[in-house]
Amino acid sequence: MSGFPTQSGVTIHWRFQHFRSRGRNISAESGVSLNMQKRWRVVLPVIGIILFSVVSYHSLRVNRGIQRAPSRYFWWSATRLDSDPANKRNWNWGATPCQNSKENCSRWDLETIWVDPSLVEQFLILSALPAFIIGGLAVRGLGTIGINQIWSFMLSMPILICAWYYLIGWLLDRWISRRSRRRTPTPG
Repeated sequence: MSGFPTQSGVTIHWRFQHFRSRGRNISAESGVSLNMQKRWRVVLPVIGIILFSVVSYHSLRVNRGIQRAPSRYFWWSATRLDSDPANKRNWNWGATPCQNSKENCSRWDLETIWVDPSLVEQFLILSALPAFIIGGLAVRGLGTIGINQIWSFMLSMPILICAWYYLIGWLLDRWISRRSRRRTPTPG
């Protein structure tokens, strides 16, 4: 009976004591490691992607409410993204000219809007500020050569946010493991 688990739990309890004696800190009641490291380098990028998705969904709903017709601009939080930065498309399709002017009166785009970012948007932008700075420079640079800023933003920002939060998680995991090594007494 000494090597097999029993209903009374005596042998199972002995096995957990055996693991504890080999340097592992495992609870005898639950069998869960008490000093199991949280993997912040995995958790933080997932949180970052979820926050980016929430803000993007909210921005999509706001844009649909503001602009009834297809528009050249997409507002991601307080950032204006241009779908045609090189002005290659004719945006006057389906427009009718005004009676006393040569301009088209049926369609217009909002050049600027007043946006009051929510707490989620502020938290995401502030916590991933280096990713947003690099992403903004990349989107603006790609926009100068005529690449759609909406697509470049939506493709580059999740990658940059994941990379930034992974770096923060890695540093946090490293700090936690160093701190726990200092606190555990060495046998001597």
